[in-house]
Amino acid sequence: MTLPAGWEGIDQNFLGLEEPWCHPDQAGVYVLPVPCEHTSSYVPGSDRGPSAIIQASQQVELYDETLRCEPYREWGGVATIRSLDLDGKVDQQAVDAIEAFVTPYVGIGRFIITLTG
Repeated sequence: MTLPAGWEGIDQNFLGLEEPWCHPDQAGVYVLPVPCEHTSSYVPGSDRGPSAIIQASQQVELYDETLRCEPYREWGGVATIRSLDLDGKVDQQAVDAIEAFVTPYVGIGRFIITLTG
């Protein structure tokens, strides 16, 4: 399988999953990074949050001892969309842009996780 344009491969996807588990045709969960920085007054850098979370997620244990399974397999996988560029939109305009982007995916039954800063 080859990932379609706009989707991240193993080096940049949530949990570091390999194909087919990171393929959008199969995955029941999509992760959407939305880096943004708007009102930082002390130490800027919240726009790097989504990338840092994705990188850290690649180090977690995939097996859940309570559930006795690897949950991502139960969901059909987890696919990571390339970062959404808000193009300077903030506040309600940013929310509207995110909603417009994810609505088609929700419409086909995907569960969307949005990572933002």
